[in-house]
Amino acid sequence: MESYHLKRQNFVVLDGNHLPTETYGIKVRPHDGDTTVYVQYEGDNDELTLTPGATVQLNWQEDKFVEMRDIHLAPGYYYFEMYRISGNMDVDMAFFSSTDGNYYSRIWDADYISENYGNTKESFVVDITEEDDYGICFFLKERGTGNGMIGIKIDEAFIWTGDVSNNWHDPDNWVGHIVPNAASKVVIGDGPNDPRITGSDAVCGTLNIQGNGNLRIMDHNLTINNNLNLYGDLYILNTDSRISCYGDVLAVRYSYLEMTEGSGMYVHGDWTFDTDIILNLNHGFVNFTGDENSLIYIKSDDCRFFDLKVTKTDGAFAAFDMCPGGVYPLRIGGAFQIEPGAIYIGYSMNPTILDGTYLAYIGSQVTFPNGKITFNHPGPGGPGVYSSPGSYFNNVEINVEDWVVLSSDIEIRGNLTISDGVLKANGHDIYIKGSWTNNSGFNHGNARVIFTGSLTQQVNGENFYELEIDKFNGELRFHENYTSVQHLDWTQGTIRVNGGEFEAFDLLDNGIYGNYILTAGQIDLHQGTGSGEFIDLNGSLEITGGVMNIHGGVDDSYWPYSSDASLTMSDGVLDFRNRGIRVYDYSVHNFTENITGGTIRISQGLDVENDTFTPTGGTVFFYNYDDDAEIDVNEGSNLFNLTMDKSSKSPEALASTLTAVGTLNINGDFTIDGGNFEAPGEMYIAGNFNNNLTPAHFDELVGNVIFDGEMDIVYPEDEIFYNLTIDKNDASVVLPEGQTISVTKILTVDNGQLICNPGSSLLIDGGVSVNNGGGLYLPGGGGDAITVTSLSKGDYVFDVNAGGQIAAENVEFSNMDTDGVNIHSGAYLPGDWIFKNCTFKDGALGGTLITWDNGADIVIYDAVFPTNTTGSTYNVTKNADNGYLHFDNATGDFAGEAFENDLYDRVNWEYVPPFTFPFLETWDSGSFETNRWTATGENWAVNNNIGNPEPSAKFSYSPRVFDYNLDLRTHFFDATDYETVILSYDILFDEYQSQTVEELFVRVVFENGDFYTVATYDNQGGGFGWTSETFDVSGYVAGEIFKVFFRAHGQDSWYLNGWYIDNISLSGELPAPGDLSGKVYDETTNELLVGAFVQIEGTAFSATTNSLGKYLIEDIPPGNYDVTASFDGYGPKTNFEVEVHSGGTGQSSFYLPAIPPSYCTEALYTAGCDEGDGLDDFILVDIQNLGSGCSPGGYGDFTFLTTDLAKGYMYPLEIMSNYQNQFVSVWIDFNDNLEFEEG
Repeated sequence: MESYHLKRQNFVVLDGNHLPTETYGIKVRPHDGDTTVYVQYEGDNDELTLTPGATVQLNWQEDKFVEMRDIHLAPGYYYFEMYRISGNMDVDMAFFSSTDGNYYSRIWDADYISENYGNTKESFVVDITEEDDYGICFFLKERGTGNGMIGIKIDEAFIWTGDVSNNWHDPDNWVGHIVPNAASKVVIGDGPNDPRITGSDAVCGTLNIQGNGNLRIMDHNLTINNNLNLYGDLYILNTDSRISCYGDVLAVRYSYLEMTEGSGMYVHGDWTFDTDIILNLNHGFVNFTGDENSLIYIKSDDCRFFDLKVTKTDGAFAAFDMCPGGVYPLRIGGAFQIEPGAIYIGYSMNPTILDGTYLAYIGSQVTFPNGKITFNHPGPGGPGVYSSPGSYFNNVEINVEDWVVLSSDIEIRGNLTISDGVLKANGHDIYIKGSWTNNSGFNHGNARVIFTGSLTQQVNGENFYELEIDKFNGELRFHENYTSVQHLDWTQGTIRVNGGEFEAFDLLDNGIYGNYILTAGQIDLHQGTGSGEFIDLNGSLEITGGVMNIHGGVDDSYWPYSSDASLTMSDGVLDFRNRGIRVYDYSVHNFTENITGGTIRISQGLDVENDTFTPTGGTVFFYNYDDDAEIDVNEGSNLFNLTMDKSSKSPEALASTLTAVGTLNINGDFTIDGGNFEAPGEMYIAGNFNNNLTPAHFDELVGNVIFDGEMDIVYPEDEIFYNLTIDKNDASVVLPEGQTISVTKILTVDNGQLICNPGSSLLIDGGVSVNNGGGLYLPGGGGDAITVTSLSKGDYVFDVNAGGQIAAENVEFSNMDTDGVNIHSGAYLPGDWIFKNCTFKDGALGGTLITWDNGADIVIYDAVFPTNTTGSTYNVTKNADNGYLHFDNATGDFAGEAFENDLYDRVNWEYVPPFTFPFLETWDSGSFETNRWTATGENWAVNNNIGNPEPSAKFSYSPRVFDYNLDLRTHFFDATDYETVILSYDILFDEYQSQTVEELFVRVVFENGDFYTVATYDNQGGGFGWTSETFDVSGYVAGEIFKVFFRAHGQDSWYLNGWYIDNISLSGELPAPGDLSGKVYDETTNELLVGAFVQIEGTAFSATTNSLGKYLIEDIPPGNYDVTASFDGYGPKTNFEVEVHSGGTGQSSFYLPAIPPSYCTEALYTAGCDEGDGLDDFILVDIQNLGSGCSPGGYGDFTFLTTDLAKGYMYPLEIMSNYQNQFVSVWIDFNDNLEFEEG
């Protein structure tokens, strides 16, 4: 029977041949901890008949545990041998007799038993003294998979009896009374005397030392021509004694081998330390020799050789190999020696642990394609390592008390780990393909270490003398600690520093070669300053973090010089500590860059010769207060951010100058933190201009600074420029409140906007030019006025050209040239800031304060024209016969038409807003002025005698005019809110003659001068009486501002008496209002938000969401609106151009993003601690909140706990959560006001 765990099997043997017939019972109970037992009954056993030397095969089913057989034996010695033919089960055997009077036995009552764990062969010697029937039992020790087969035989062997003595050479000690010869199979079991070899050498074929056997070699040698199977004990007790085994050696569990110092074994075959054996040799050697291969199998963790030698010949090898169940190391307690011509291979994935010296002599070949060799010398001093050329290790570990010293170059194709002790290179080179981990010590001894692997290798910190990188693939990584290199030699490959520090004090290649990748940590490369010691970039740098310092060099760093080069940078620092950089325009080699971030620090100058250096991020930082430097960037190339600090920051305040030449294009920010900067002829800056010193530190000379790019920037405080150009692409330059722009020559706005805030000033000496695409915005508003004047109180030009824009409110313009503020044709004046509340004064002698050649109809509100003290001739000059310029509430002594230069009567000093509907003109007032009619000739007048009824407006033949176009024009009408507009009038024509064609056009004319002809009348059909006309002009004027023109047109007014117009009316209908509805949601959860506020921008229309999260805004005039929704704890959202239809309901819903609180609040953790938001421990001085789990607020709120902290001291804070992957932030109320400040 057998328990659930097979190692606990047991059985009971009943002697059915001698025991009277009786009935027996079996009681079974589980072993402690087991719940399942199996019981098998094996009865009616077959007779097992064995012929010496012949094998009987027995099938072994997968579910079999035990099988018993009867065997009849006569007196004598029998050597039983059982072996596995097939399958992977482990079966042992036991022998039983009844000579002791017990007719039943348990497993441990067997007369003989073979129980070698994991072995494929079992044997024992049986001494039969009485002819009888005996029992032999085969039992399962470890279950396999599937069926198998075992073989059993009584083998013919020389069996030791020891009947007379312990002398091997005495025939009477052997069965058959014959001493074994060279072909004999010898079995040594238990006997009255253990055999000893003494007096002369011994020989045998196969030697089996049974578990109870013992063999001692006293003073001679033993030759075993086949295998040695050690189940018992073997002693080699003489220094000069040897065992030569020409077959395999098997040492199994419970066996023992002892060698005297100096003794040894020569093994031609394999060696197996079997499962669970405990066998550690403390003396002697094992020498694998011969011309056949030998394999070493290790199946136990507690076994070792002492000295291990290999003397194989003729290409044969010895190898540590893998085997089933073999997961244990090969241990060598003494020396490991491979003689010339011998071959050793470390096939096994398991370690080889060597306590002594390693000697691979010249001419030997030692390879470790797998596994690891550990040098493990336990005492003082240390082993030497000599490795013949062509030999190599896989992984190597140094784990000694003192040191390991190299006596030759070595090759390591795996990893090197120095766990304890010191590795002394002693001037010998180390070739390594894996990682280098030094947790103890390395004495380089002026040796070279060559990293040659094709995969990633790592170094955890080291001090190398010479380091060579020769990697055709993969990287050499320095991820922690400090690594120094006296001499760095690059052949091929990549160095990556991702957290450690790497410093090379000499570049043997005289330049920066190879590939460097820096993600964190620091790289320092040093070069001398003598002849030929260069720091040119001839490889690739990839920097995403950390600091890379370049020291020394005889000249600037050329990019490239003797090889292609590249720089990829997104973060970190690249610092040239002693030299500058020259981006070399070299036709032979190429340099490429992808700079998106980080900082390039330069102590000298920068010269970019090509036009392909175009970083999209990052900063070039100039420093070094001892030396002036120059920056020259070829047109087509650019920098991103440029920062300089060439000052000492010491009390002496030493500083140097950075001079820019040519054209400098900066696509980011320009910053002066120290030193002096001399500007080039053209300097483009797309970002902010930051002069953190005084304006004197930026010397503009006579150049032009151009603010370009697509980034809004703030104008540098109090900076003075020679020429300044704004060339932004849909972006702005903003002048903060109270600050000044000073330009000694020309301020040009080519593209983008210049926005000046209240209280700011524009001080210009040369002129202001706002060109197509540019905009000058001067929103003084209700604050302090904006000042635009001359820097030196001279005259300056102020031009707003075609396509340029200007908007101004509460601005004081003064000291302009003779054209004043010159608004050219095509200039655009947007919005409500059309010189509102602006002051115009102190113009040039004989000039005008404003020149208005623009054709738009414009109203200027609240303009001020103070007393003329500088001899200006005009306040306003209007040279163009199009558009009207209206002044509303203009004041000052120099205001009014008395001082205007209005060639075409297009400047008005009184402004009337457009009329609204309904409108009716019956001429009862008798004047055109009442309703602001404009007649462009004397022929138009009010006629009091004719009308429908009288009076009416008449176009008369007198005075006579030829080829005429004379209008009677209404004032403007505002139909922007109307969807229907109706025009009506009465008309009469009094004919005289029809010799010429005389006409009357009725037109609607828009602000820009475009028109639509509603009706046309002529004299060709004769006169006609009063006729009422009505026209729907909605399709033309609805939504517009317009006038109505009655235009008399003809060749000669003498051929008509007159056109009469009466009862002119305009009426319209507003569109029916519409509604707007929708819902407001949480953007993340889609939860409806109750109480959210929805506002139509620029109006009073608003609503709040109801309990269903829905809002409704009613009676909204149709149109497109920007609508904003907001809610406490959420960011607002605006939906643009939401359409409201007349009579309909528009839809617009919102998804608001939750705003994370500035510190922990309950709103962050609506799910409570069940979702993992609780803190378990919180310890800070007096607060000892341990094991509390969720706090009273249902989340991680500890505001109800307080402790006193003294300012200026550091305190440990301990926080623990019972949940994994938690991110913890802490806010502290520093001033006890229940507000948690950032930081």
